[in-house]
Amino acid sequence: MPEKLKISIITVCLNSAKTIERAIFSVITQTYKNVEYIIIDGGSTDGTLNIIKRYASNISKWISEPDKGIYDAMNKGIAMATGDLVAFLNSDDWYNDDAIEYVANQAESSNAEIFCYEVNVWEGDVLQKSRSNLTKDIANLRIRMIFNHQGVFAKRKLFEEFGLFNTKYIIASDYDWLLRMYNKGVKMQISNYVVANFLRGGISTTRPLEVNYEFKLIAMSALNRLKEERDIAEEEFSELYCRISEHYKELESVNAYKTAINARMFENSMQIRDGVKKILPEARYSIFGCGALGLECFALLQQMEFSVDCFWDNDSEKWGTYYHGVEIKAPKDIIRGKTVIVVSSKKYYDEIVGQLCNMKLEENVDFIDYHSLRTEIGLKVILENTVL
Repeated sequence: MPEKLKISIITVCLNSAKTIERAIFSVITQTYKNVEYIIIDGGSTDGTLNIIKRYASNISKWISEPDKGIYDAMNKGIAMATGDLVAFLNSDDWYNDDAIEYVANQAESSNAEIFCYEVNVWEGDVLQKSRSNLTKDIANLRIRMIFNHQGVFAKRKLFEEFGLFNTKYIIASDYDWLLRMYNKGVKMQISNYVVANFLRGGISTTRPLEVNYEFKLIAMSALNRLKEERDIAEEEFSELYCRISEHYKELESVNAYKTAINARMFENSMQIRDGVKKILPEARYSIFGCGALGLECFALLQQMEFSVDCFWDNDSEKWGTYYHGVEIKAPKDIIRGKTVIVVSSKKYYDEIVGQLCNMKLEENVDFIDYHSLRTEIGLKVILENTVL
């Protein structure tokens, strides 16, 4: 079957020598060949350009020049694109081998104009999870960002008809653009197929308070525009306003605690460290769960100079792998009384504790809920201005 649909992939980068080769390789080795690959470099000085030049024969277009931010660079890429569909791959992310072929096959037989897919989330070399925030209720887009942009493919004509990314937003302009498309009635198709891999550590994961501020601003601005244009009933407006407010109120609290811990506790202040040790018992620890909370918990325990024997996880694919030299093991190998187990999953805490209790470990094994612990520590740091 001829590959009629042309897909433009755009990578924007700046000083990405450590990761960009993997991103490039994942694009140029796709099983689907009608791909236009565009790289927009912001003026790298670390060897990134040498890597780009090495693959120049496989790259359709590339430039290296200063820009006004990530979305300005993305807009430059859109202006250079000629494909039917446009997608964006960060320089530290990568596609699965058959991702573009799968997307092209769906797009050929669909009347949708935006296609949204699952994305694996990685922390270093540890696979946290297959992204699970895709939802059949796409109306949730009016409250929060429900997609990773690495998994979004949009028809190029949408940018021509409705405009490019709004560069006044520094972190979340992709959310603004997608929400605009949704509110204009653009048809979106959702698939649970995993097409890409997202490596945590960029601006969206290191600056959570700023990210959620922009998300809330975008969601509220879009809601107010709907009201001004009389595209929403008063009752629905009030309901959405409350849902948006409550959603970001909760996130602001969680991220405030996290930021307090990261900014204060990791300053190696002896006063803070001594205060934390009054909350945490002197013991050997193991951590149940390798998600974002689990890895944050690991960093905290390391800062406190507590020993972490291992991680436990129910995902068998992770067993026998390592995170910073600490092995990820099967829960069946838990030895009664050997460590204090920190349960790092907020969503599955009750389920995990129930699982451990069913193993008849409850008599001699202490459980700590890391989400509650983080809140307690973070609140103390905030209220007492880092004096615990």
